[in-house]
Amino acid sequence: ACKLLDLLTTLSPDEFQLHEWLYITDTIDAVYRPVDLNPVALTDEAAEALGMESSEHSAFTPATTIGNSSSEAGARRPFLGGSVVDGADTKAMARDDFLRSVLQPFFSQLSMYSYEATYSMSVPDVELCRRGLLEDILDESTMA
Repeated sequence: ACKLLDLLTTLSPDEFQLHEWLYITDTIDAVYRPVDLNPVALTDEAAEALGMESSEHSAFTPATTIGNSSSEAGARRPFLGGSVVDGADTKAMARDDFLRSVLQPFFSQLSMYSYEATYSMSVPDVELCRRGLLEDILDESTMA
């Protein structure tokens, strides 16, 4: 579910933009969070429930800075890219470790990441998104 939300915010199709406020904060509050803000977006509520503010993981950066020879420079890339944690390591992680190292940063920073990506006027790296989606769909270790 998180990867799907990540792809939807990266690609930002017209059909999703109408409903994205349900999932992420798409206003300036995503970057400059007021102290008395009561979160409406599901990812912000999840981050709050997990007890994490976006400032706590300012050192965590998504896969936007990683160069890829086949992708355009400055293109928007999914937050949960390969740089977060190696795919094999993710499956071997204990649930608490996965929650702390992958999901908490994702929930706490997705709104800000999406807001900044939208106003940077960069285009999404569609080929990288397509490859990631195909890898997830064709991953034999997740098939029953």
